[in-house]
Amino acid sequence: DVKTAASVARTLIHRESILSLNSVDTNGFPVSFSEYYADCLDSGDPTLIMLEISSTWKNIKNSPSTKLSFSVRTGDHPISDNSVNPNYPGGIVKSTAGSPRLNVKGSLVRIEDPLEIAKIEKCFVQRHKDSVFWLPTNPTSAHKGFWVKFDVESIYMVGGFGDRAYIGDVPIDLYRNAEIIYDEL
Repeated sequence: DVKTAASVARTLIHRESILSLNSVDTNGFPVSFSEYYADCLDSGDPTLIMLEISSTWKNIKNSPSTKLSFSVRTGDHPISDNSVNPNYPGGIVKSTAGSPRLNVKGSLVRIEDPLEIAKIEKCFVQRHKDSVFWLPTNPTSAHKGFWVKFDVESIYMVGGFGDRAYIGDVPIDLYRNAEIIYDEL
C-alpha cells in the first residue's frame, strides 16, 4: 500500500548514498551523473556537495529552470559499504527490476548555516570517507564547492514487481512522516 511505499522510499533514501542527478546540458539534452549524497537532515532531503567544476553544477547553473530530478535504487552505495541492508518489503534482493527504485523531483537549496554545515560534514564523511578531500570547508580541497540539500517535491516509486510491490506516486506528506525501516528485515 502507499503507506508502506512511503516508508520504503524514505528508507531507500536513508540507506543508499549515490544518486543519479538529472540535469540538461548546454545542448539541451538530458544527462545524468552519479553524485554522492547522504541523508543528514532527518527530513528525507538528501544533502550533496556541489563542486563548481562539475558538469552537473555547470548544467544546473546554466539552466533556465531550477527544477531537477534524481533516481536512486537498491544497491546505490559504495561497494565497500557492505552494511547496507538490501531487504525491502516487496523487493527481491537479487533482482534489480524486482527491487525498489525512485524518481525524485525537486530543486536544490544552498545550505549556509555554519552549525548545520558542521553537522552535515560529519554525517557525510561517515557515509563517504573519501569526501573529506572535497569538503567545502577543507582549505586544501582541490575544487571549490558548497553544500546543498535536494528539496524533495515529488516521488514516483517502483517498489519492485507490480504483483508484490507498490508502483506509483508517493505523497510528499506521507514520505516526510514515514518511519525508516531499520535493519531488522
